[in-house]
Amino acid sequence: MIDNQNKIHELQTQIQDVKQDLTGLNDTFATLNSELDAAKDKLAMMKDQQALRSQQERDAQIKEQNAYIQGLQKQLIDVQGRMGQKQDRITNLVAEVGKLR
Repeated sequence: MIDNQNKIHELQTQIQDVKQDLTGLNDTFATLNSELDAAKDKLAMMKDQQALRSQQERDAQIKEQNAYIQGLQKQLIDVQGRMGQKQDRITNLVAEVGKLR
C-alpha cells in the first residue's frame, strides 16, 4: 500500500512537471503565432509599397520576409507536435495513477 502511494506521488510529480512544460510550450506557441501575424502584416505592407526602392530590392525584401514566415510556420508545427506529445504523456501518467488506486 505504501509502495503504491509512493508510486502515485511520483507519477503526480511527473504530471505536474509535464504540465509545466506544456504551459511553457503554450506560451511559446502564442508568441510565435503573434510573430507570424506581425510578419504577415509586414509582408502585406511590403507588397503594397514601392517607396524609394527598386523592384529588385522590393522583391528581395519580399523573398526574405516569406522565408521568415516559413520559418515561423515550421516552428509552430514543431511546437504543436511537442504539445501533443506532452498531452499524450499526461494522459498516460494519469492512466497509470488510475491503475494504482
